Amino acid sequence: MIKLPQPKTNSRDLFTPMLQAIIHRLILGAVNLNIFDELDEPVTADEVARKKGFHGGNTEALLNCLCAAKMVTKKNRRFQNSPLAAEYLRCGKETYLGGFLQRSHQVMLQYLDDMEELVKNGPASQPNRKNFSEGEFWADYAEDMAAYAASGQARLIAEQVAGLPEFPKMKKMLDLGAGPGMMALAITQAHPDMKAVVLDQPEVVEVSAKIIEKYEMQDRVQTLGRDYCQEDIGEGYDLVLASCTLNFFRDRMHRILGKIYDSINPGGVFVSFHDGIRAEGTEPNELIISMSSMLFSGETYNFREDELASAMLEAGFRSVRSRNFDTPMGELELVVARK
Repeated sequence: MIKLPQPKTNSRDLFTPMLQAIIHRLILGAVNLNIFDELDEPVTADEVARKKGFHGGNTEALLNCLCAAKMVTKKNRRFQNSPLAAEYLRCGKETYLGGFLQRSHQVMLQYLDDMEELVKNGPASQPNRKNFSEGEFWADYAEDMAAYAASGQARLIAEQVAGLPEFPKMKKMLDLGAGPGMMALAITQAHPDMKAVVLDQPEVVEVSAKIIEKYEMQDRVQTLGRDYCQEDIGEGYDLVLASCTLNFFRDRMHRILGKIYDSINPGGVFVSFHDGIRAEGTEPNELIISMSSMLFSGETYNFREDELASAMLEAGFRSVRSRNFDTPMGELELVVARK
């Protein structure tokens, strides 16, 4: 008799990621079809299908799958958005993340279909490669980034900044490479009178200005349309914030940090939130997995842990402290440098 194998690990760990990938695809499909917009109140699958002009049976199949994924609820054959879907997947909400999920899906998965060839032969020239230095790309992305920030990221960063001992006495801040400017808005709203400059490329700050106006913060937050790699960034700041932006310019870091240092008042603070790869390139888990497509393509936009902190000290900052910080999309490195 030959005994059956006695596994020491649980094969479920191989199937769970596959199920998570299916759930992600179901959510994206429902977002693309605007299904969640029809589920504010309990409705049947037939009612949704008739209104949308969809196939009745497959509409119910999708809704049942979304129920199994905890995105919708079902009672007496009627479906309704779960609290999570109602907050983040309903078009028109300030916290709507459908567009952000779609765009993140494109960026994170753009090279994985060619993964085997890339592993065997290495990265090749990519004709459709995203140019992360182009203002047009970030302007197109800005509104989706604003929704992600509104869903919790901006508040989390504002809480970290507001906890600095220097914060109560700060008068002026710069949000560098600010995108939609949501971080500056959250931080100034947490302070009684501090004013902010939102700096990004001209195409991007056109979007930022509309968002600032939306939140009625024009009297305290202004925009500055410039390429901070090439142009002056201003001066007299008590706080400079860089949120997931400096990693795109690692080859020019010495010059950029010099500009930042010169722009800050004595006793001022520079705060950067960014990825920080550690454990020989294997952690943080969410970051490594989410950036795998870019890693295979040869694009290196990631800081090593403490890489930026060391560069800040070389730039002249008198003290630098770093720690890890949890966000909705995973762990980032938070570095605080004082002049």
